[in-house]
Amino acid sequence: MNALNASMNITHVVENLNRGGLERVVIDLVMLQHQQGHRCQVVCLFQRGSLAPELDAAGIPVHACDKGRGIDFGALARVRRLIRDHRTEVLHSHNAVAHYLAVWASTGLGIGRVVNTRHGMGANRNSRRREGLYRRALARTDAVALVCAAARDDAMRRGIVPPGKACVVPNGIRVEQFLSASPDHRARLRERLALPPQARLIGSVGRLNWTKDQANLIRAFAVVRQRVADVVLLLIGDGDCASSWSSLPLRRCRAGACAFSAIAVTCANCSPGSTCSRCPRSARVIRWHCWKPAPAPCPSSPPRWAATARLCARA
Repeated sequence: MNALNASMNITHVVENLNRGGLERVVIDLVMLQHQQGHRCQVVCLFQRGSLAPELDAAGIPVHACDKGRGIDFGALARVRRLIRDHRTEVLHSHNAVAHYLAVWASTGLGIGRVVNTRHGMGANRNSRRREGLYRRALARTDAVALVCAAARDDAMRRGIVPPGKACVVPNGIRVEQFLSASPDHRARLRERLALPPQARLIGSVGRLNWTKDQANLIRAFAVVRQRVADVVLLLIGDGDCASSWSSLPLRRCRAGACAFSAIAVTCANCSPGSTCSRCPRSARVIRWHCWKPAPAPCPSSPPRWAATARLCARA
């Protein structure tokens, strides 16, 4: 977006601004547009989310529509009112559900440009109804941004996105706001997590929900743990599935075979629960989920976990 362009009224529609890659990309994009003089707002279909205060601090409005299950006409009316009152010229939705609901809500409002970004590779292929509604909404969409060429090619091959509307905009985040790893940082984090220096770590960073499918990683880890004695799995993130997945190994293994602990951390320079001047806002409320199985054996895993287990064992 050229900073010389005339100021525009831009509305972004997302499900929420909870901690995640999509949400971080949206916040960085909205911040940049705001700095370039555009008038932006973010409309959240559900709740505002844990990252919303970052936009609050910049004076960028973030609205929650408190959507319920299914088609919530009250939430649609709130979305429509927010789009209309903002005098939206560019409507930018993120992922499928946010897009078709934003398109429905903006019917007849004369929006100048409607853009959608599909974040990720579209791995969930079982939601025919959702993708069907999304395809219909593309009739009133000017462009669809996909995060890489492979995602674009897959979406076009499956007939989801018309070739004439598909374009590639690589996703990424600004890494300079985060601390670089060092041996000292690693040692401090190991100490906080009560891990011995020789422990080998398998780490996963991302939202804990069904889309990321950390459940299969946990199950595969239970197999790896039978073969490698000093390995620990760290799931770094938070989400709807955090509480249920924390006990998943206990259901798959013998009683007492696995244990779960969680602590809140900020950065390697501060103690748990505190912050320092080097802590970016986005790093202050990260939960670390640590599965540390005991030597008790676990049952054999189903075949679909085996490939992941073999890769982890060789790491």
